[in-house]
Order: sequence, then C-alpha cells, then structure tokens
Amino acid sequence: PARAEWAELGCLAVNPRFRNQGRGEAMLGYLQRLALTRGVRNLFCLSTHTMQWFVERGFKEVPVTRLPPSRAQAYNWKRNSKCFVKRLSDTRDLDAQELFWGA
Repeated sequence: PARAEWAELGCLAVNPRFRNQGRGEAMLGYLQRLALTRGVRNLFCLSTHTMQWFVERGFKEVPVTRLPPSRAQAYNWKRNSKCFVKRLSDTRDLDAQELFWGA
C-alpha cells in the first residue's frame, strides 16, 4: 500500500506534575521518528493553546488550506485552531534540531 506523506499529531499533553522535564520533547521526538519510518514527510497539528511550543520545535504556522484536503474539510472553524506543519527530512536533521529545543 502507498504510504501517506501527511500525518496529524492529534494530541500531545504532559501532566502538570511532569512538565519542564523534557517529556513533551521526548514524546514529540519519538513521534517524529516513527512518522519518518512510515514515510511521512509532513507532520501537522492544530492548537488553540500551545502555539509557541510547536513553533520553537520547528513547526510553521500555515493556513487551513495547506492541510490535506480531507482534514481541511473537517476543520472546525468555531474552535479557531491554528494550523502548524513541520517538514520531516531525516533522523539526523531531527537530532540537530533537538539540540536547540529549549535553548
């Protein structure tokens, strides 16, 4: 079967007791590497609260129209979520980016 080049990060949350310990970054790093092994080249998410966190980790804000068509059609305009996309290239690039997270 053909591999999807797009994947959505539907939810990433860290219990407040465990914040500021690198757990969110660890989960994101794992998910990005998993996506790469499955042929994903564009990882996207929608957020109403943690926009800066995603930007600091290489995501770019994009208009809804940049999402895959099926996801753009299902977008909930009442929530007013911001859309973010990160282009995934290879694990070495992810390693280099992670060195600067939180810097």
